[in-house]
Amino acid sequence: MGGGLGLGPPYVKEMVQMMNGEISVKSEENKGVEFTVSIPMQTPRV
Repeated sequence: MGGGLGLGPPYVKEMVQMMNGEISVKSEENKGVEFTVSIPMQTPRV
């Protein structure tokens, strides 16, 4: 299972931060890892 290079998470993190979003991680032993990405519908105007 798996076999990826692990390059995706840093790109996702950067994109989510650019959109003022958040990423949370939940890990359970012998079950795996769950990532949740939350992005606001509108970004604050600067």
